[in-house]
Amino acid sequence: MLEWDFLYQPFITYFHVMALFKRDPWILDIYRTYSGKNHLYIRGRALEDQPLKHYEQQTFYQTLRNTWRTFKTDEIRNASVGLTLPNGTQFETKADHEGYFLFDITVDIDLEDLSDDEGYLSLAVKFDEDNAAFTKAKKQKRLAKNSFNGETLIPPQSAVYGVISDIDDTIMHTGVTSFLKIRVAFNTFFKNYDRRLPLKGAASLYQLLHRGPSGNDQNPMFYLSNSPWNLYKYLEKFLDFHGFPKGPILLRDFPTPWDRTPKLKRLIKYMSCSIF
Repeated sequence: MLEWDFLYQPFITYFHVMALFKRDPWILDIYRTYSGKNHLYIRGRALEDQPLKHYEQQTFYQTLRNTWRTFKTDEIRNASVGLTLPNGTQFETKADHEGYFLFDITVDIDLEDLSDDEGYLSLAVKFDEDNAAFTKAKKQKRLAKNSFNGETLIPPQSAVYGVISDIDDTIMHTGVTSFLKIRVAFNTFFKNYDRRLPLKGAASLYQLLHRGPSGNDQNPMFYLSNSPWNLYKYLEKFLDFHGFPKGPILLRDFPTPWDRTPKLKRLIKYMSCSIF
């Protein structure tokens, strides 16, 4: 969403300084991903943060507060995270120094059998309770719960093709061509998701592509953006609000001015992990 990523940096510095004076609860953000029939690929992030509450017709102050909380991310480094599938199968992994965790596992069960009619597999993740950091957080009452729900897409057999779409100025007006990309920053920081404009007719077209010739193909949809993972919930809300078909959203770690990893390269890396 933001190509000139230096626009973020003053906000991030301020948010991290302010975060030093407040203790937030522990949460696990789970991103909607794409997995294969026998391969599980789940991404998320362990954070000290208040869960975001995006809703329609927010006031300017509420939108600004959400923006502050979106970019004020205090990661939980090296957190131990467990995952449970609907059949009770469990896996474990560890977050990196930025709090991001990844389950990239080949399994000996058919994940299609555990998914719903639309191909989505429900799952739950939690913090490992057998360590000193968890015990300390629990004593500080920073864990209102220790079970966080997510889902991953297992494309159904009915799918005929998949659709890969950019978000920025393909289905969402971002103002990327404005002078110094000021409109991009304004739209990102000061506009709620329900005030962002989709390209005319895009949602209807994507619904047709999703349904396919038979009207019930359930073709998978993939959405890409240069935005950081911080904006995942915001973009998810935008897609839902404007009637786009549900699908995995592929973003990136917080970008730096020298990070120009092409979207297609990131997608190929992501899908190669998910499919094979």
